[in-house]
Amino acid sequence: MNLEAIRSRVAEIQWFHNYEVVPGVMTNGVSDMQTRGRYFEIPQDLSGKRVLDIGAADGYFSFLA
Repeated sequence: MNLEAIRSRVAEIQWFHNYEVVPGVMTNGVSDMQTRGRYFEIPQDLSGKRVLDIGAADGYFSFLA
């Protein structure tokens, strides 16, 4: 999927969280997770880890992982 198609698809969805889906494409959510996300003690590097995001809503933590 090219960047314009991603932007178009992201714009069609009503998001709760505001975050970067791919470089240069932000969701239009109402909750700024880039600021709030710093309060969670999630390591920057999750290489080699397994992640289960239960109750993912629109997937902020899934994308983060």
